[in-house]
Amino acid sequence: MKRVLFVGAAGWSNVGDDLIALRLREWAAAGGASSRLVGGPDLEAVGPGVVLSGSIRSRAGVIREVAHADWVLIGGGGLLDDRRPHFYRPFTRIAHVACSLQKPYGFIGLGVGPIRSSRTARDYRSALAHASFTHVRDDESKKRLVDIGVPESSIEVSGDVVTWNRLDETEDSQDIEFDLSINLRQWEYSSSPDAVAGIARSIASVVKSHKLRVALFAMSGMRDDDDREALRPLFDCAHIIVGPERAREVEEIISRSRAVISMRLHGCLLGASMGRPVVGIAYDPKVAQQAARLGFRSLDMAEASDRTILEPAIFRALGAVASRAVTDPPPTPW
Repeated sequence: MKRVLFVGAAGWSNVGDDLIALRLREWAAAGGASSRLVGGPDLEAVGPGVVLSGSIRSRAGVIREVAHADWVLIGGGGLLDDRRPHFYRPFTRIAHVACSLQKPYGFIGLGVGPIRSSRTARDYRSALAHASFTHVRDDESKKRLVDIGVPESSIEVSGDVVTWNRLDETEDSQDIEFDLSINLRQWEYSSSPDAVAGIARSIASVVKSHKLRVALFAMSGMRDDDDREALRPLFDCAHIIVGPERAREVEEIISRSRAVISMRLHGCLLGASMGRPVVGIAYDPKVAQQAARLGFRSLDMAEASDRTILEPAIFRALGAVASRAVTDPPPTPW
């Protein structure tokens, strides 16, 4: 049995990244391979593997995992992003480790953010140069890599991992309990409490006026920001709140809802892949990009805080019949 090492952002209490890792492990198993993970401090809740940190012990553990793997796959999610110093470098360095140990490696389900410096461009080109394949999640990610000189023929758009069609998945038959499942959590470094509060008030006014049944779900933690207070209007009218440490429970809540409103990308993608009508709130361009790719509605932050725009969007979603927005996964390379 082949042994695959998935290197990504699972294990940092982020539902989207944890679900990506779970889906990748299912994909590997369907291809007859075992898998291990490299990720954050809470990785154990997602699957077996080694925690990635700056310590010498951690780095040695990662090198051992690479040495024992038959394939090293880096992704999915927005791993190539230089908005934070050093965010992407552990992933590009692992690509170089795999190359040095003569292990086949590839990038899979990858999101590529705006490339802000020539050093970033050079690092990306170097890491991708010897990859067996590069699969990105959207056309914009492909364009960004092509623009810095990565050969277009080496890049394939395969969609986000969360939207991959699962071979063992049947049509959802969950009883509908909620009208809406809602997420309004941004990333910490892009958080705007005033904007979030305005959107929360707008949604809450619609919910209360029409006596809608609402479930809130978090895609990541609520640390070091003011969004908890900003979301108070929704806390007061929600029936249930699901924490970010429970990826499977978030899936279940969405499956029991008629429609989804989500600021975070993977909340949108989960809803769309389950055949739920989605209203995405585009705090980041990637939400609008995936909305265009998969066919769900996207509002910008100003539109979402305007009840005259938001209310019709909600009721169009509640009245819509959506099919599952899924893409075929790429073939396993082993």
